[in-house]
Amino acid sequence: MASAFIDSEATLPGVDFSDSAFENALLGVLITHDTRADALPPILSSPGMLSGLLPPDVPSDLLENLTRYYEVIPPTVLLLTYLDAPEGEARGRADSVVEKFSSAFGASLSYLASFSQDFEISGERHKVDIFIYQSSNIPSDIAPGIMGVLPVERGGLAIPIDHAYSSGILCPGATSISSNGTVMVVGFFTSSAALDLFRTVEGFPFDFVSMIIPNTTEPTVTVGLFSYWLDRLHSSPLQHTFNVSSLLNLTEPLEFSPEATISVLSTAVPNATIVNGTVTSQTPVVSLTLSVNLTDPELEPVREAIENLNLTSNVMVKEVPKGATISTEDLTLSFTQILPMEIDVEKAVAMSEVDVGQDVDVTVTVVNMDTDPAENVTLDERLLLTYYGAAASVEVREGNLTAAWNQIPANSSVTHSYTITFRREGLYTIPYAKVTYKYMNVTFTEKSRNCYIRVRGPSAASLLVTGIPSAWGTLTRIIDRVPGLEGMGSLILSLATLAIVGPIGFNEYRNIRRWFKARKERRTAWSPQPGTP
Repeated sequence: MASAFIDSEATLPGVDFSDSAFENALLGVLITHDTRADALPPILSSPGMLSGLLPPDVPSDLLENLTRYYEVIPPTVLLLTYLDAPEGEARGRADSVVEKFSSAFGASLSYLASFSQDFEISGERHKVDIFIYQSSNIPSDIAPGIMGVLPVERGGLAIPIDHAYSSGILCPGATSISSNGTVMVVGFFTSSAALDLFRTVEGFPFDFVSMIIPNTTEPTVTVGLFSYWLDRLHSSPLQHTFNVSSLLNLTEPLEFSPEATISVLSTAVPNATIVNGTVTSQTPVVSLTLSVNLTDPELEPVREAIENLNLTSNVMVKEVPKGATISTEDLTLSFTQILPMEIDVEKAVAMSEVDVGQDVDVTVTVVNMDTDPAENVTLDERLLLTYYGAAASVEVREGNLTAAWNQIPANSSVTHSYTITFRREGLYTIPYAKVTYKYMNVTFTEKSRNCYIRVRGPSAASLLVTGIPSAWGTLTRIIDRVPGLEGMGSLILSLATLAIVGPIGFNEYRNIRRWFKARKERRTAWSPQPGTP
């Protein structure tokens, strides 16, 4: 679910757009995300699906390791873009804007990277400078400020979004029906600069875009979010119903804002026909509700876009007045599709903190909560070794990292265990368990959550016991390799040790004798003399 609100009258808290730092600023977007690498949408975690959307020259190893790269993305970033800024001034202006955003949203932002790009539009050369700033602040720190920008006072679709956020539906883990991930965005764009760039571009729907986006020289505020759910709909049955209100757990009807220039609500679902277990994909079903009159000549680009969309999808269009209440029928789409089963993969480790070399039991349980059996089920845990690669920090002591079952019946579960040990101290991520299965001859994938283990380093006493013999052996082998000293490593090392330890020991022996002598003299001086009362 994606939502976006563009409000020419909105402001960002404590941010003065008339400040000189915003001169030549084309775009500024603060992005914060609450997502997990083990719960990404398939489009982001499947190299095969992602490769179809990206240029063909994207390296395959980048796609295959996308999940690992995703884990290092800062939880919050700010992107700033300047268009045709005077040479050498863009960075200083960007730093000033960052200070304002940091103060406004409670994000401690610091410089991460920047780059410049020259391009040409309609024969004119332009330069864009892009700056990236990062913050370790998590969404719970920043989300209240972002949601405060949402134009709920204008009514409309901002109200159900605000309600869903307040009730935890858009906060991963907050409720049993919360999203698996949410990305929140707030910022600005200078519409006049953007529109001027494309004004002379052939085929660009300038009149229509200018109706939606106010053509102002001052930045226009925008706010929105993107949330995704992985397990809200399951098979069976094969006939499904999708409703936006149900997704957001709303009880009040959805309404368009009476003040908005244009309101749009769009829903799309996949569709198929299933005959004797054979699935044949059909064109997606799309519902489009708009608060405009499509017969308006200025909306010709919209009509053309809908006509083009109808070539690949079944589009149902409904026009309503501003402030209209959206009926339940217009929010509901029925479709046929084989969806993933209600399969849950649970991964657990016996201990969260262990010593180096200590065995740890890992257990993976696959639970089928559906009414049909899951077929050809396979468990793959080999990502564990891929995470740590040639460093060999993790060793499998007992069991296997793969398992397979012909079938997991409805309302039943299977369990697989293995034992690992860690050779180095540190905080380890035990990556998600990946389970694949077949349902109606379609293959699906389900993942568990990551687990985390802290491995303690050896104690000082243990280092002495194990480290000294190891060091002795290493030094002995090094000396043995010296020409002319072959086989004499242990003898030379022993003599060198005596040469160092002997004088130290003799000196300590003398110190102890002096201490005993001085102690005896003090006792004699303190002893009472005969006849002394």
